[in-house]
Amino acid sequence: MLDFGIARLVDPDGASHDTKTGFRMMTLEYAAPEQIRGEVLTTACDVYALGVVLYELLTGSRPVEDHDRALARAFAPRGAPALPRPSTRVAGDDSHPTSRDHRSRTLRGDLDEILLKALHLDVRDRYADVGSFANDVRAYLQGRPVSAQAPSVPYRVRKFVRRRRGEVAVAALVLVAVGVSAMVAWGQSLRATAERDMAVAVSSFLEELFEAGDPRVGVVRDTTRMVDFLAIAEVRVRDQLAARPRVRARLQLILGTVYRNLSHTDRAVPVLRAAVESHAQGDTEPGAEAIEARRLLGLSLAETGELEEGLSELQAALAEQLLLEGPEAEATARLHESIGRAYAEARQNAEAIPWLERALASHRARQPPEPASLASSLNTLGSALAQEGRPSEAVGFLAEAADVLGGAASLPRGVRQSDEGYSRNNLSQVLMNLGRLDEARIEAERAGALLDSAFTGANPAKAGNLERRAALLSMKAAPTARERTLADSLFQASLTMQRSLPRSPGGLMYSWNAYGRALRTWSRSEPGGETLDRAIEAFGRSLSEGRMDFGDDHPLVMSVRADLGKTLVEAGRAEEGLAETGPAWALVQRAVPAGHPMTANVVIAHATALIAVGRGDEAAELAARARPALVEALSEEHPLVGALDEVVADARSPGG
Repeated sequence: MLDFGIARLVDPDGASHDTKTGFRMMTLEYAAPEQIRGEVLTTACDVYALGVVLYELLTGSRPVEDHDRALARAFAPRGAPALPRPSTRVAGDDSHPTSRDHRSRTLRGDLDEILLKALHLDVRDRYADVGSFANDVRAYLQGRPVSAQAPSVPYRVRKFVRRRRGEVAVAALVLVAVGVSAMVAWGQSLRATAERDMAVAVSSFLEELFEAGDPRVGVVRDTTRMVDFLAIAEVRVRDQLAARPRVRARLQLILGTVYRNLSHTDRAVPVLRAAVESHAQGDTEPGAEAIEARRLLGLSLAETGELEEGLSELQAALAEQLLLEGPEAEATARLHESIGRAYAEARQNAEAIPWLERALASHRARQPPEPASLASSLNTLGSALAQEGRPSEAVGFLAEAADVLGGAASLPRGVRQSDEGYSRNNLSQVLMNLGRLDEARIEAERAGALLDSAFTGANPAKAGNLERRAALLSMKAAPTARERTLADSLFQASLTMQRSLPRSPGGLMYSWNAYGRALRTWSRSEPGGETLDRAIEAFGRSLSEGRMDFGDDHPLVMSVRADLGKTLVEAGRAEEGLAETGPAWALVQRAVPAGHPMTANVVIAHATALIAVGRGDEAAELAARARPALVEALSEEHPLVGALDEVVADARSPGG
C-alpha cells in the first residue's frame, strides 16, 4: 500500500495478518484513521493518503492540520468535527494566476464530494480502492457524473451541459494536482522494496492522467488557460522533489512536452533545461529519458531563435544516443530529424535537407514503419523543400504524410487528427504556391475540419488555416461579394486568434501580408481608394511585425517591403513605392534561390515600380533575366510566371 510515512504491500481486502504493527512509523496528517489506531491496513488507506495529497495541492492546506487533530479524529471519531470542504479552504497564493474566489468556485461541487469521499472516516464509505477513486477523477475530467455525488436527474442534466462546454481550468487544475501527487507518492513509496510494484502501478496511472493535459491525446482539448496551472506544477515539482532528481526529471520532461504541444515553446525551454540538469544529478549514464529531454530542449531552443545552443544540445543528445542504441535505432532517426528541423527553423534548408533525408530513409527501412515517425519525417522534409524553392518535390512528401496519418488507426484520435491537419495545412500552402488553387482549397478545408475537431480552443495551426482559407477565397478569379465577406471575416478571425496566442516568429507578419494582398486585389474592382488604403495599412503592420521578429534585413521582411512598394505604386505614389522595392530586390536576389516564389514576388513588385517612374526598359530586362529560373522551378503555366509576362508586356508597351 501507499502511506507517506511507511509504505507496505497489503492484500486489497486486508486478509494478510502481517499488516498490523505495534510500532507505527507514519506521518499522522497523511495516515488514515484506522492506520493510526493500528488496525488491519487495506488499500482504503492508500485512497485516504492520496486524497490528502490531492486536497493539499488543490487548496494549499491539509484537511487535518496537525498531529493532535489527526489523533483526535482517529481515536474520538464521534466527536471529531467534519472535515472542511475543499472549496472553503483555498489558501491565498500571490503566484497563482487566478483569484481565490475563482479557485473556490472551481472546487465547489464534484471536487468537494470526490475528496470528502476519499477522506471519509468510515472505510465503508470511502472509495473501495485507488482504481475507483481514479475512475471518479476520470469522470470529472470528462464532464461525466461522478459516483461521489448523489444521483439525480438535475445533476446529470447539468453534467451533460457542462460536458459540452468544457471546464478547462478545472480539468487542468486536477491534471496538475493529480500528476504531482503521483510523483510524490511514487518517490516516497520507494523506501520499501516489497511495495514497489504497487507504487509503480499507481504512479503510472496518475502520470497518465497528468499527460492528459497534452491537447493531442487528452480528454481536455481547450487549452486557453491550462498553461497557468502547469506553471504551478512546475514550481512544485522543482521544490517538492528536490531530493528525488530522477522522479523530478521525469515529470519535468512531461511538463516540457505538454508545454510544446500547447504551443508554449518558450515556457518549455526552462523546464526542459531543468529536466536535463535533474537527469545529470540522478544518472551516471544517460538513458532514453535523459536523451529525450535533451532532444526536446535543443529543438525548443532552435524554435525560439537560439539555433547555435539548440544544435549544441541536439548534437550532444545524438552522441549519447549513438552510444546507447547505435545508428540504426528509431530514436537515432528521430534525432537526425530534429537536427534537420532545427536548421529548417532558421531557414537554413540546404543544411536541413540531408539530415531529414537520412531520417526518412531510416524510418522507411523499418517494416512496417511506425506511422507517426514516418509522417513526421515526410512532413518536415516536404516543408523544408518548399522553403528551399522546390515546391514540386515537396508536394509528394506532404501528401504522403497526410495519407499515412489518415490511415494510422493505431494512433490516438487526437494525435491522428491534429497531425494530419498540420500536414494538410502545409500541403495546401505548397499547392497554393504552385498555383494549383482548387486542390489547395480542398486540402485547406480538410485541414480546417481536422484541426477544429482536434482543438476546441485557440491554436497556431488553426489560425494559420483560417488565414489560408481566406487567402484562397480571395484568389478566386471572380469572388462573389459573399465570398469576399467570408474571406474578410476569416482573415480577422485568424489575426484575433494569433494575438491571443504566444508570439510565433513570423505568424502575424504572414497573416497581415496575406490580408494586404487580398485587400489590394479587391481594391481593383472597387471605386475609391478606401480598400487600397487598408491594404497599405495591412502591409505596414506586416512589415512592423516582421522587423520585430526577424530584423530589418531578413528576406521575408524584404518580400513584405516589396508588397508594400507595389501597393504604393497602385495608389499613385510611385517614388515611395520604388524606395521600398529597390532595397528589397537588392537583398532578395543575393539571399534567395532564383526560382523561389519569393523572388518572383519581389521582381514583379520592383519591375512595376520601375515602369511607374518611367524606367520601362530596365524593368523589362530585369523580368526577362528572372523568367527562366522561375519557369524551371514553378512551370510555364504558373500564375507568377504569367504575372511576370504581364509586367514585361507593360514595360515594352508605348506607355511603359
